[in-house]
Amino acid sequence: MRFAYEREFRVRSYECDAYGHANNATYLMWMQEADLDALANAGEDLGMRLAGGCRISWRQVDIEYLQPLRHGDAFVLKTWLDGIEGGVLRRLYEFRRKGPDETVAMASSDSVLLEGASGRPCSLPEELVAAPLPGRHRGTTLSRRRFPPPPPPPVGVFRMRRKVMWQEIDPSRQVNVPTLLGYATDCGMEVSAAHRWPEARMTEHGFGIISRRHHIVCGQAAAMGDELEISTWAYAPRRATCMRTYVISRARDDATVMQLVSLYVWVDMATGQPVRIPARFLADFAPNIVGMETKGTGGTIEGGRQ
Repeated sequence: MRFAYEREFRVRSYECDAYGHANNATYLMWMQEADLDALANAGEDLGMRLAGGCRISWRQVDIEYLQPLRHGDAFVLKTWLDGIEGGVLRRLYEFRRKGPDETVAMASSDSVLLEGASGRPCSLPEELVAAPLPGRHRGTTLSRRRFPPPPPPPVGVFRMRRKVMWQEIDPSRQVNVPTLLGYATDCGMEVSAAHRWPEARMTEHGFGIISRRHHIVCGQAAAMGDELEISTWAYAPRRATCMRTYVISRARDDATVMQLVSLYVWVDMATGQPVRIPARFLADFAPNIVGMETKGTGGTIEGGRQ
């Protein structure tokens, strides 16, 4: 059995955001590609199951961004199996930029193999389950420790809704995890604008808010036509960082589609160095920050309206 796999990528212009960095969700797309290639190359039996319609479904993803990738950067994504338990595959990832040989991101995922049509679990090949995993590879040291559960939402929880469109579903006819992360990112921009800090105002003040780490827990599937509600609130502000959680649920039955806990860093866009969160920013956001809501005006903000 082949447990490790690596593949080289180059960042395309359309994979970058307005800061010129590779978009957060694009890293997850690269990981999905590597997952498929790694399993297809792991052994003949597993490759045949994927060719026969089985698919990989993530249950959890944890990713930490260390240095930004930019347009034209070449990097190697290395991935390997770290464990198998109860049909769940735990995989680790390391992104290493070429040129200056440096680790730019680390990640882990827990996934299962599902039948494409029914969504029922596919059995893993016995040779894979029984094979002893090789010694730990050089690479990611991303902690298995998860972020603590977020606190209950404050009175100023922000909510927005969106409908799943045709171009947002994948061959399984569901919304994949990178797209769901994109929904959360859009919600993050909307909550900022609703609290009088749109991206243009942050740029005028010389700072940006950069994702440092995401921990994603996947729930029920979202399909085309589903209306989704995205709720978000912040907590644990520090000098230059703050935590934010997002909950994406189906409006028709309130089933949780994804829970996301994120660590953000305030950065001077000229130097790339962390900067103190402006006091005015915290004051404006107080209703949406757990423990600070009494300093704000109160009231629930929904879809940008108060």
